[in-house]
Amino acid sequence: PTGGPTSDQAGVYIDQLPNMLIHGEGRPRLVMHDYTGPGTPSAIHGFQSPGLIIEGFEFTAAYTYQAAVFMENSHGSVVRGNFVTPAPNVGFREFYHGKNCNGVTVHKNDLDDMMLVETPDSSLFFFDSCNNGDVTYNTCRRLSYDGSDPVQTKMSYLTSLTTNADISRNTFGEFHRTANSSSSVELRVFSTTGGNTHIFNNLVYDLSFENLNPTGNSYNWGIYALTSGNMEIYNNTFDSIGSASASYGSTYGIQLVSSNGPDIYNNIITNLFGPTTGSCYGIWANSNNTPNVTYSDIWSLTGAITNRYYWNATEGIGGIENDPMYVVPGSNYHLQPGSPCEGTGSGGDDMGCHGGSTALP
Repeated sequence: PTGGPTSDQAGVYIDQLPNMLIHGEGRPRLVMHDYTGPGTPSAIHGFQSPGLIIEGFEFTAAYTYQAAVFMENSHGSVVRGNFVTPAPNVGFREFYHGKNCNGVTVHKNDLDDMMLVETPDSSLFFFDSCNNGDVTYNTCRRLSYDGSDPVQTKMSYLTSLTTNADISRNTFGEFHRTANSSSSVELRVFSTTGGNTHIFNNLVYDLSFENLNPTGNSYNWGIYALTSGNMEIYNNTFDSIGSASASYGSTYGIQLVSSNGPDIYNNIITNLFGPTTGSCYGIWANSNNTPNVTYSDIWSLTGAITNRYYWNATEGIGGIENDPMYVVPGSNYHLQPGSPCEGTGSGGDDMGCHGGSTALP
């Protein structure tokens, strides 16, 4: 067990120790107890420790902490092969929080059934001024939440601020939550601000954040990009995102705000659900964008107003609107033989997360 009222801001604090490997042999547990001091409470805090590797730990929350792993000024650090224990009513606001860390890799962490706790803004992976990182092969399904605080109205699976990163082969799914807010609630799977982020071969499915307040709004996104130039978004599968029962708001597969020049191809975006009096968009781009969208399937949008492509986003070569014929929607997103997305992507690749040269297994 670690943490406590007399502890530092972390259960394990690593200060200016470069190139250290902390390996959890047999997956030892870090159990976080009550801590009310300053800073960013975390299970492990790496500070000015370039090349630090954290692997093979099980994080168990007995009290709400900001992050399981907090890396600060630790370039080239690696967080891999870790696990978070499901726990009722307590957990972490973030799994990983990076600050001023370049070249970070967050890889093969199992966050299924993790408790995401109350805060105005929650994010499983949060990158602040961290360039050239990789987020790969993480699984984040069936998250839970304590739901005790109505001000928790925004959450992301991955938040990237001024980050040039590769985000690939992750699985995010099976999460539904509600809030009673007179303003708005928001779920962003990928939220990027700045940088040349590359998002590819991810599976995102069965997600919604619904506002129960009849005067409030519900917003759901697969990707929200703000001032993120020269992105590449390809070979992703987004299925069953959004709330069809909320009154107001919008659902977006991809929304580009002042994010000029992205290449978007080989994606499958299906079954987006917009609010009953709201809007639903496959790909939305404002007038400050010129996205190059090709070889993608956008199919089955519901809402008061639906648009597969909107404003400056237009359908390019190879675009289709067909049922992609998933093997088992909701669990197996490989394509059945004869799928219209099979072999019809750029270069003859399959569309979706299981296609391309770096396919999700």
